[in-house]
Amino acid sequence: MRIPLYRIYRDKDDLKALTRVWERGSDWANGKEIDQLERYVARYIGRRYAVAFNSGGSALHAMLIAHGLKNTLDVFPNEIIVPSFTFIATVNAVMAINAWPECADIEKTSYGLSAESVRSRISEDTKAIMPIHYGGMPAVEIEEIREIARENNLLLFEDSAESIGAKLKNRKVGTFGDSAVFSFNASKVVSAGEGGIVVTDSKEVCEKLRLFRSYGKRNGQFVAFGMNYRMDSFTASLALSQMKKIEKLISMRQKVAEAYNGYLNEHIRTDDSLMRNVCQMYTIRKAGRNALRRRLERAGIASEVYFNPIHHTNYFKKHHSRVYLPVTESLSRRVLSLPIYPHMPDKEIRAVAKVVNE
Repeated sequence: MRIPLYRIYRDKDDLKALTRVWERGSDWANGKEIDQLERYVARYIGRRYAVAFNSGGSALHAMLIAHGLKNTLDVFPNEIIVPSFTFIATVNAVMAINAWPECADIEKTSYGLSAESVRSRISEDTKAIMPIHYGGMPAVEIEEIREIARENNLLLFEDSAESIGAKLKNRKVGTFGDSAVFSFNASKVVSAGEGGIVVTDSKEVCEKLRLFRSYGKRNGQFVAFGMNYRMDSFTASLALSQMKKIEKLISMRQKVAEAYNGYLNEHIRTDDSLMRNVCQMYTIRKAGRNALRRRLERAGIASEVYFNPIHHTNYFKKHHSRVYLPVTESLSRRVLSLPIYPHMPDKEIRAVAKVVNE
């Protein structure tokens, strides 16, 4: 595509960080950069602990395990309430521990879980709620969902993969739940190609996360079940370098979004008294979405649909009766994410807007 969906912002500091790991010729899998990244992210978010993983999906899986939601021999004995309007990793993490992802509907402001829908889906099998923060925005009903979790003695997890740095009423996402996950995938605000991280205030959860990501090994002994979910030193060094300029990256993204707003007569929030949107995506809603995608493609402009409903997938339908989520189904037919990246030039923004307006 002449204008891709994203480009990774990188500078000389990123190259220097990678070169330092390369030149020392050792500790490429367990270097000091991993611990440095964890401490930096924990401080930035405002949590006591952070544990790095090789992907956001691995981090989600490990988070559920570390909180005691382990596999059982029963078929779907536990339920975790999730949005259907999400990337498949959210649901796969639930399925990986043999729990059932009970899909709830979303609200129209930030595309986060609807508190009313969440409340209606709680059952005796419900163990946790896991909302997402969509595309750089905080889920605007997360405080109400937090109260619902407390009232019902449920765990609350935040899938914040797309929204590191986002805030609701000046409180950062990742601080509302028992634990939260962020992603360093190539398209994210902080990009290291891949990688993820869990933040929490629980020392016990932190220790379990560290065990699980490294085959359950402690002091040379295998003391628990685990996987190889470790982040390598190259990824950690790049993620750390990017984290050190996260506020710059967010500001650059917000300026691109504001330029789009002007050219498209859209009113997507970036930074106001209610929410800080870090603009990982720039998503519009159009009734003729599919025709617009084809027109953009002919013009050499990438676009993407985030997200098609999970409850419409063949696997989900095979294991569950019909689920009706009216807001999810309505919005999923109209949403379209346009190209956005920190250093996107104005001429590209105008070129995309021209096609959309036409």
